[in-house]
Amino acid sequence: MMKSIILEILLYLLLVLAQIGLAALTVFVKKKIEYYNARISYEQRGNLQYLVKTLVKAAEVIYKNGNGEAKREYVMKFLTQKLKLDEATARAFLEEAIHELKWLGEEWQDINKKDVEKGN
Repeated sequence: MMKSIILEILLYLLLVLAQIGLAALTVFVKKKIEYYNARISYEQRGNLQYLVKTLVKAAEVIYKNGNGEAKREYVMKFLTQKLKLDEATARAFLEEAIHELKWLGEEWQDINKKDVEKGN
């Protein structure tokens, strides 16, 4: 009986600590986003997104198919050394560009496939 009460108290304590940790993480992320948003304007973010997509495309041409790590390193080096972005920000922009370009590529392939099937 006593062990089950102690175990229950410990579980509640663990739950409370987990909630506090989650709240602290949420505040940290929110502050990081606010800090970043204060650093550059909406237009600058758009320009940076365009530049990163261009760098990803250039890396594709330079390194051809495969060797994804070399492509990432090429883009990250440019963003961190030339543009002086911190590692986390550069990585976020890079991952966003890769995801968007992959999605657009898949959409483009689907559109072309449908045109071929229609006979266009």
